[in-house]
Amino acid sequence: ILTAEVERVYDWPRNLRPKSEIVKTDDQGRFYFSAATGTSILAQLLPHEPTIEQTMFIRCEGNEYEAWLYTKHNYENNGKLHGKKINLVCDLASKPIRKEGEIFGICKLVD
Repeated sequence: ILTAEVERVYDWPRNLRPKSEIVKTDDQGRFYFSAATGTSILAQLLPHEPTIEQTMFIRCEGNEYEAWLYTKHNYENNGKLHGKKINLVCDLASKPIRKEGEIFGICKLVD
């Protein structure tokens, strides 16, 4: 299995620019990102609808793949999938898929 670079880009409301972090896959092709957290005094004071955009890219052998594109609408830990952790299987040979109007890219959710 080839090692790859995986980049997560996320954009919190009212931030001036998106944040990014990069990890490498292990020799089994696995990768892990820690929870992204933040605080905002303005968000605590003013009513608003949370909108946190997250995109993950996989880079391997000079190619880039859209792995995961998702918009989260809450601030809950593991709140993207109603409390379940995100567990993905990514196939570099597959085409990006859509599910229920949201783009999930080349990675599929697994239990």
